[in-house]
Amino acid sequence: MVTESDSPVSMSNEALEKLLDQAGESIFVIDWKGRMAWCNKVVLKKLGYTKEQVIGRNFSGIVARGDVAAATENFLACMLGKTMGPFEITVLGNEGITVDAQITIVPQTVNGKISGVLGIAHDIREIKAAESAYAEALIKSQFSESLIQSSAVATFVVDADHKVLYWNKACEELTGTKASDMIGTSNQWKAFYDKPRPCVADLVIDGKTDGIEKLYATYSRSTLNKNGVRAEGWYPNLGGKDRYISFDAAPIYDAGGNITAAIETLQDTTASKRVQEGLEEVSAEAENAYLAVVENTGTAVMVINNDMTVSRVNKKFTELTGYTREEFEGKKKWSALAATAGDRKLIEKYHWMRRIDTNLAPKAYRFSLRDKAGNVKTVLMSTGIVPGTQQIIGSMTDVSDVEKSRDEYSTLLENTGTAVMVIENDMTVSRVNKKFTELTGYTREEFEGKKKWTSLVATKEDLARMKHYHKMRRKGPGMAPKAYRFDLLDKQGAVKSMYLNIDVVPGTRQSIASMLDITERMRARQAVERFHRQQEDDMKKDIEQLGGRIADLENEKAACESALAATLGSRKAALEAKEKIEIGDSLRGLEAKLDTSLKKGIKRIRRGITRMEKTDTKS
Repeated sequence: MVTESDSPVSMSNEALEKLLDQAGESIFVIDWKGRMAWCNKVVLKKLGYTKEQVIGRNFSGIVARGDVAAATENFLACMLGKTMGPFEITVLGNEGITVDAQITIVPQTVNGKISGVLGIAHDIREIKAAESAYAEALIKSQFSESLIQSSAVATFVVDADHKVLYWNKACEELTGTKASDMIGTSNQWKAFYDKPRPCVADLVIDGKTDGIEKLYATYSRSTLNKNGVRAEGWYPNLGGKDRYISFDAAPIYDAGGNITAAIETLQDTTASKRVQEGLEEVSAEAENAYLAVVENTGTAVMVINNDMTVSRVNKKFTELTGYTREEFEGKKKWSALAATAGDRKLIEKYHWMRRIDTNLAPKAYRFSLRDKAGNVKTVLMSTGIVPGTQQIIGSMTDVSDVEKSRDEYSTLLENTGTAVMVIENDMTVSRVNKKFTELTGYTREEFEGKKKWTSLVATKEDLARMKHYHKMRRKGPGMAPKAYRFDLLDKQGAVKSMYLNIDVVPGTRQSIASMLDITERMRARQAVERFHRQQEDDMKKDIEQLGGRIADLENEKAACESALAATLGSRKAALEAKEKIEIGDSLRGLEAKLDTSLKKGIKRIRRGITRMEKTDTKS
């Protein structure tokens, strides 16, 4: 919801607001989006709305459907900086109220930018009713004097010979000229001018409105009558006062379609005009402040219209180009500054692309400028659309000396042997070298100033990581690595392995990056890794096979040992049995021998005892 604080004209000044409320005319402000931003009490009273019902509403919602296109066209033209009107539309009020209004709108600026329009509307219902009634009466050739004389709108009628037929009371009061001095004469001009010249009604009678611009500074055709004419202007000492008068004249036809007369109405809009001019002065002060800033920017500045004509320049512009303001402002197109046909073509191309979509053309670029003396200079052009308008504000900086250094830098850049790109803060690539175009498949024209480096990253993982590096690198040194690897996607869709070195250009927010294609190296490395993995796999298989063979041999060994043990056991048992038999036999033989010997010994012992006994007996 738009509030009064959104209005381009501040309404905080109570005195100013009271003045606008008492102006007697409907005064309103529409913001750049077409919303009603403010209106005085006269608007609310005539339309029967409350302020809450009007503020924030798009103006098209309170304009009769048949007049929306014309009202919108006038609004857009005003937003381009033109004062529009007076024009006639029908405004829709509350509960079926309709108001025929004559409207003039002027652009309103804040800080040098058009932020909306100020409008003044005259209620012309009485005029329309009078014109309609007059026309009907005159077509019937009745020329009802009572109808004209009773009208509160100043009106006069002239016949086909430019003779005044009627000059009503309201016209007498407004002009200070008596009807008796006018009727029957062709002196209607005397009420307004010092010397003979046609009034608006005279132009309508003759059908010669093509030269009206020579007679009236502000004029237009009637929106309701294709042969009607409207004009306005200041008239000193009209009826004893300086007045701002709006004239409306329309032809009157007979039954055969021939012009028999013309009716002209006059309306005193002095009060509303003074308010308008007062507000324009306030706007002019703001504009002057803006111009003071522009004059001291330190760069050559120009305001460029939709047709490329330069409407305003500052002092630095005159110093850079050698042209005076009088020579350039409103007279030359800025493409006239281009030193070559190629530069001119580029300038015009960007100009129209910017009007289709502001993102289609670069906001900054270089071109060769030829000054008035014929000297060629390299300038950096920065541009931007003035909000709410079709105008462009451009600033030019002479970078001829920088360009020399740039050429040296470019030579170095072109011969580094690696693909190099210069990256702006917003990730746009502003400069590339030949190696870059060979590596990526893109031309300079396709990439420089148009694409971001992110379009080269092949994987989501690499992209997220590199965006984080980009952000951290601008926070301080050491916050992001200066070298790392990533996968690049070229124009043909091929993925390549890159080794990137990157750092911030000192004193700027630019980065300069060099890329080395290590795709073959990575492939070789991967091949070696695959070979080593294969060797390991083969060795594992050999070990597994050897382990199986060893297990088999161990099983065979165990079987052999078991068989040998069985065999040895059998042989041992046999030998033991044999030994037992042999021992038994030996023991038995020994026992026999021992028994025999023992027996013999016993016998000897016995014989000895016997002998001993015998001896003892003898003794």
